[in-house]
Amino acid sequence: MRVLLVEDDKRFGLSIQNALSNTDRFCDVAVSGVEGISMLDTYSYDVVLLDLKLPDISGIEFIQKVRRNKIPVPIVVLSGQHQSEIVAEALNQGADDFITKPANQSVLESRLNAVVRRTCGHSDDIITVGDLVINRQTHSVKICDHPVQLTGKEFAILDLMALRRNQTVVKPTFLDHLYGGIDEPEVKIVDVYICKIRKKISEVLATIPKYKNALDYDYIQTVWGRGYTLVAPTDLEEDSKIAAA
Repeated sequence: MRVLLVEDDKRFGLSIQNALSNTDRFCDVAVSGVEGISMLDTYSYDVVLLDLKLPDISGIEFIQKVRRNKIPVPIVVLSGQHQSEIVAEALNQGADDFITKPANQSVLESRLNAVVRRTCGHSDDIITVGDLVINRQTHSVKICDHPVQLTGKEFAILDLMALRRNQTVVKPTFLDHLYGGIDEPEVKIVDVYICKIRKKISEVLATIPKYKNALDYDYIQTVWGRGYTLVAPTDLEEDSKIAAA
């Protein structure tokens, strides 16, 4: 998960950043509202964690600008202000959740996960794409109950595509998701990971009777010059057609 924390208290921001980074979440920090909006325009994030008291614009103005610019990223407010009218205003302007400081770390992580799942159309940790079942809690993948053995980074790539099913994920977004801007390798490493994932999925498909010719069913579509998209194979509409092939 890639998190953008918009928080001007550098010490508090660093503590949140370190806490999230220790749980396989990448967290960038913006110390002002303008910087935060600029980073949203440049990079792709799964969720924004927002303080309401910023040195340039208010958190409410930040939410308004993000929604006015039609940036679909979910926004979770993390603020010491907890008056009911402030909470209501933030939610009415487009925030997806409101957490009062100081926040328990496990609660914060759970709320972030819940918001990302909800805004991506997933109510739990199980994402299903055709016969492909991705368990985000156990980091496991199965096809028709047959396990697909993926490495940590391979799972992270498939998970990112699953959250954005039928949407093209560009290669720089994969790199941001995997490395968080730290010691990023060449962009071609994404192609290498995708090739390995495809091979592992194809090997499992070949063991399943309904997939008589596994190579005909590619869950990962290449968008030339841009990136990749996870889709349910279009020719899996009817099991009878597959069996007769």
